[in-house]
Amino acid sequence: MGIATYFEYLFGGFAIPVMITAFIAFMGFLLAAFFVQKYVKKFYIAGVPEGWKYFYIGLILNALHQLLEVIYTFGIIGGTLSILFFSIFQIVAAGILVYGLYLIRKEINIGMVPGMPLEIEEELPPEIEETNKPKKAKKNLEDELDIKED
Repeated sequence: MGIATYFEYLFGGFAIPVMITAFIAFMGFLLAAFFVQKYVKKFYIAGVPEGWKYFYIGLILNALHQLLEVIYTFGIIGGTLSILFFSIFQIVAAGILVYGLYLIRKEINIGMVPGMPLEIEEELPPEIEETNKPKKAKKNLEDELDIKED
């Protein structure tokens, strides 16, 4: 029995759509990892923060997990040990991705009070607030354009 026939046996008419969706997920994780790498190279010249490193590794591991999922789902590799390895790999990959996101969020919140919304602005001291006031225009717009009312 050929592999295409085996897939047809397992999934009926859904063999090709299942394979395509797994490939799309694999490519999505790889594409996300590519853009994260481009972002980090552009904005972090001195050194890459730990959060971005873990997030990048988590994306790569999740892409590999998608390949393992195809192999396991289609029964190319079977057995109790492969199920155990697949389950542990899935948990570790997701854990590393979430840990990277946690570190990124922590890096964003440095110096902020925990639980404080990001959109709240601090009140400025009076000496700074005076310098941040908009300056008054020297002339009125009507004077500048020489508009006279009749």
